[in-house]
Amino acid sequence: MPIISLNHYEKDKTQWILLEPAGYVPYFSGLKTIDEVGLVDKEVQSEIKKDKPNYWINTVKNRQPKYLLSYKDLFEGENADYYRQHYKLLKEYRINDFLENENKILEKIYKLKPSGTDYNLYEKIK
Repeated sequence: MPIISLNHYEKDKTQWILLEPAGYVPYFSGLKTIDEVGLVDKEVQSEIKKDKPNYWINTVKNRQPKYLLSYKDLFEGENADYYRQHYKLLKEYRINDFLENENKILEKIYKLKPSGTDYNLYEKIK
Protein backbone atom coordinates (compact mmCIF):
# COMPACT_ATOMS: atom_id res chain seq x y z
CA MET A 1 0.00 0.00 0.00
CA PRO A 2 1.52 3.38 -0.94
CA ILE A 3 2.16 6.17 1.54
CA ILE A 4 -0.88 8.41 1.83
CA SER A 5 -0.09 12.09 2.00
CA LEU A 6 -3.04 13.66 3.80
CA ASN A 7 -1.96 17.03 2.43
CA HIS A 8 -2.82 15.80 -1.07
CA TYR A 9 -5.46 13.20 -0.16
CA GLU A 10 -7.69 15.59 1.83
CA LYS A 11 -8.39 18.86 0.03
CA ASP A 12 -10.82 20.18 2.68
CA LYS A 13 -8.53 21.67 5.32
CA THR A 14 -11.48 22.28 7.67
CA GLN A 15 -11.51 18.54 8.47
CA TRP A 16 -10.25 17.26 11.82
CA ILE A 17 -7.75 14.55 12.69
CA LEU A 18 -7.48 13.01 16.17
CA LEU A 19 -4.02 11.68 16.92
CA GLU A 20 -1.37 11.22 19.57
CA PRO A 21 1.60 12.99 17.99
CA ALA A 22 0.93 16.69 17.51
CA GLY A 23 3.76 17.60 15.21
CA TYR A 24 4.72 16.24 11.81
CA VAL A 25 1.30 14.98 10.65
CA PRO A 26 -0.74 18.06 11.58
CA TYR A 27 1.92 20.41 10.24
CA PHE A 28 2.23 18.74 6.83
CA SER A 29 -1.41 17.71 6.39
CA GLY A 30 -2.83 21.16 7.07
CA LEU A 31 -5.79 19.55 8.86
CA LYS A 32 -7.33 20.84 12.06
CA THR A 33 -5.88 18.82 14.90
CA ILE A 34 -7.16 17.22 18.06
CA ASP A 35 -4.12 15.82 19.87
CA GLU A 36 -4.70 13.35 22.65
CA VAL A 37 -2.87 15.36 25.30
CA GLY A 38 -4.40 18.73 24.49
CA LEU A 39 -1.30 20.63 23.38
CA VAL A 40 -3.06 22.13 20.36
CA ASP A 41 -6.69 21.46 21.31
CA LYS A 42 -7.67 22.21 24.90
CA GLU A 43 -11.10 20.51 24.66
CA VAL A 44 -9.39 17.12 25.02
CA GLN A 45 -8.20 18.12 28.49
CA SER A 46 -11.85 18.58 29.52
CA GLU A 47 -12.67 15.07 28.27
CA ILE A 48 -9.70 13.66 30.19
CA LYS A 49 -10.85 15.36 33.41
CA LYS A 50 -14.43 14.08 32.96
CA ASP A 51 -13.63 10.46 32.09
CA LYS A 52 -9.94 9.63 31.66
CA PRO A 53 -10.34 5.92 30.75
CA ASN A 54 -12.79 6.78 27.96
CA TYR A 55 -11.64 10.20 26.79
CA TRP A 56 -10.49 8.97 23.34
CA ILE A 57 -13.79 7.28 22.40
CA ASN A 58 -15.78 10.14 23.97
CA THR A 59 -13.82 12.65 21.89
CA VAL A 60 -14.40 10.58 18.74
CA LYS A 61 -18.15 10.33 19.41
CA ASN A 62 -18.58 13.98 20.41
CA ARG A 63 -16.31 15.65 17.85
CA GLN A 64 -16.53 13.10 15.01
CA PRO A 65 -13.14 13.79 13.40
CA LYS A 66 -12.84 12.66 9.79
CA TYR A 67 -9.47 11.00 10.50
CA LEU A 68 -7.99 9.01 13.38
CA LEU A 69 -4.31 8.17 13.64
CA SER A 70 -3.69 5.61 16.36
CA TYR A 71 -0.88 3.30 17.41
CA LYS A 72 -3.62 0.89 18.53
CA ASP A 73 -5.72 -1.29 16.24
CA LEU A 74 -9.09 0.37 16.83
CA PHE A 75 -10.91 -2.59 15.28
CA GLU A 76 -9.81 -4.67 18.29
CA GLY A 77 -10.88 -4.13 21.87
CA GLU A 78 -13.71 -2.60 23.84
CA ASN A 79 -15.04 -0.08 21.29
CA ALA A 80 -14.21 -2.04 18.14
CA ASP A 81 -17.85 -2.27 16.99
CA TYR A 82 -18.24 1.52 17.06
CA TYR A 83 -15.03 2.05 15.10
CA ARG A 84 -15.93 -0.60 12.51
CA GLN A 85 -19.35 1.01 11.97
CA HIS A 86 -18.03 4.56 11.62
CA TYR A 87 -14.46 4.29 10.27
CA LYS A 88 -12.48 2.39 7.67
CA LEU A 89 -8.79 1.56 7.81
CA LEU A 90 -7.10 3.80 5.25
CA LYS A 91 -3.46 2.86 5.80
CA GLU A 92 -1.18 0.93 8.15
CA TYR A 93 2.20 2.57 8.76
CA ARG A 94 4.73 0.04 10.01
CA ILE A 95 8.11 1.30 11.17
CA ASN A 96 9.83 -1.72 9.64
CA ASP A 97 8.75 -0.49 6.20
CA PHE A 98 10.91 2.62 6.62
CA LEU A 99 14.17 1.19 7.92
CA GLU A 100 16.12 1.14 4.66
CA ASN A 101 18.95 3.63 4.36
CA GLU A 102 21.64 4.30 1.76
CA ASN A 103 24.19 4.05 4.56
CA LYS A 104 24.25 0.29 5.20
CA ILE A 105 25.74 0.71 8.69
CA LEU A 106 22.84 2.98 9.69
CA GLU A 107 20.40 0.55 8.11
CA LYS A 108 21.77 -2.29 10.29
CA ILE A 109 21.46 -0.09 13.38
CA TYR A 110 17.88 0.90 12.45
CA LYS A 111 16.95 -2.75 12.00
CA LEU A 112 18.54 -3.76 15.32
CA LYS A 113 16.82 -0.98 17.25
CA PRO A 114 14.01 0.64 15.29
CA SER A 115 13.11 4.13 16.45
CA GLY A 116 9.48 4.93 15.90
CA THR A 117 5.99 3.59 16.30
CA ASP A 118 3.53 1.70 14.13
CA TYR A 119 0.38 3.67 13.33
CA ASN A 120 -3.01 3.03 11.74
CA LEU A 121 -4.84 5.74 9.81
CA TYR A 122 -8.64 5.57 9.77
CA GLU A 123 -11.14 7.62 7.78
CA LYS A 124 -14.74 8.30 8.78
CA ILE A 125 -17.29 6.45 6.69
CA LYS A 126 -19.77 8.87 5.16
